[in-house]
Amino acid sequence: MDLIINTEIGKIAVSKFIEVDADMVRIDSETGDLIKCKVQSMQLPEELGCINHIFCDKTGTLTKNELEFRGISFKGHLSQGLETDKILQQVYQHNCKEAELLFKCFVICHDVIPMQVKGNTIMSGTSQDELIVIDVSRQSLYFTLLKRDSESIVLKDN
Repeated sequence: MDLIINTEIGKIAVSKFIEVDADMVRIDSETGDLIKCKVQSMQLPEELGCINHIFCDKTGTLTKNELEFRGISFKGHLSQGLETDKILQQVYQHNCKEAELLFKCFVICHDVIPMQVKGNTIMSGTSQDELIVIDVSRQSLYFTLLKRDSESIVLKDN
């Protein structure tokens, strides 16, 4: 019981430090007032420690459910742009094994299922970011997802 109480007190203390942190203040563009951070969940300190990457807005509130591939970073190389072809050209210029392995991971590690509809392959998945990554992989010179079921996955080496 003491451990639980100490943990909760620690969460409260960290939350208060977050609220009084000078770096967690912004200026309201309309009124010019200072707006301080307000912790609304005692789980916030734990969740902040878990964040490494943010890939997309899952709710679609900000992006209107339109996710577009704008860049990729691997092994210190950043490739970005407005067109997928140009981004992929930047990736190819690095000519490294890590890029190939990264794209192989893209087509292996996901929940997307290719489905045949009237002779066309349509990718089906619940995550917009996974669908985009699979589409970019298909356009790349590396790998394409051909088939997937509960037992196996078939890739094409582009």
